[in-house]
Amino acid sequence: MAEWAGHESVEETNLTYRHLMPGSITKAARILDAGLWEAA
Repeated sequence: MAEWAGHESVEETNLTYRHLMPGSITKAARILDAGLWEAA
């Protein structure tokens, strides 16, 4: 995800997007993963 978003690190991605689903990083990862597979 970090590379796809153009971020230099996974930490930068986490800091950028973690506010979207506070307390639910696993759910956020699943949603992003599903979205990326649909876009492929």
